[in-house]
Amino acid sequence: MEIFNKLPEKLSALISEMEQYETLANEELIRFLPTYQFKAENFWHLADFDHSPKYSYGRTKIYQGGNFAIFLMSWSPNDFTAIHNHGQSDWGAVCILGEVNHRLYQLENQSILLADKAIIPAGTVVPVTGNLVHAMGNLSKQSSLSLHIYGSNQTMEKPDITTRIYELEKKRVRITSGEAFIGGDESYGEPSNDLSTNVETLIDYLKILLPFYEKNGNRTITSYIKSVIQDPSLYFAQ
Repeated sequence: MEIFNKLPEKLSALISEMEQYETLANEELIRFLPTYQFKAENFWHLADFDHSPKYSYGRTKIYQGGNFAIFLMSWSPNDFTAIHNHGQSDWGAVCILGEVNHRLYQLENQSILLADKAIIPAGTVVPVTGNLVHAMGNLSKQSSLSLHIYGSNQTMEKPDITTRIYELEKKRVRITSGEAFIGGDESYGEPSNDLSTNVETLIDYLKILLPFYEKNGNRTITSYIKSVIQDPSLYFAQ
């Protein structure tokens, strides 16, 4: 979904400031971004909490500049991203407008390992670069929002054109044009079947994935995930 009108006044002001830079770095972005003091109520009219169940969260592009794009992410209860990076993004940030759950991962060769998990409170600004490997979403009972800025110092239509999705449940890596949906289109991207992990990372993430696959009625993978949660050896034996 794309919405380039009805932008909040403060966001329009931020866009004007950002467009004055020929190049930008996270240090500069993080310096001036908090001064805009974005609130969830500024963006509620652009939210997409009623997104299709085949999408694991609401993702709305609300602005496309020459070298950056701005998205509003809508998090209904149990919405979550897949584990992903941000491809070619040189700089960026996430403005947390409502409490979100966050998972940070380490990538060692083709092994994904959980490094940290936390609840990030509203009002936090988190820097983003292309090599950040993470997942985020909403494990609470209240809907929330976050504002995402992805940019490159090279002029391109989509700075995050090489986003990698690390699908632990399928033991593969998939490439997208920025989307980080769980259970994405099987025909899209370039799957690579050489992904590994450990028990702690696997079980934590499978418990996050399970509500999505249950909601979409995918009995085969739902049954598999439940079995692996009970007995992780089933995953590593394959």
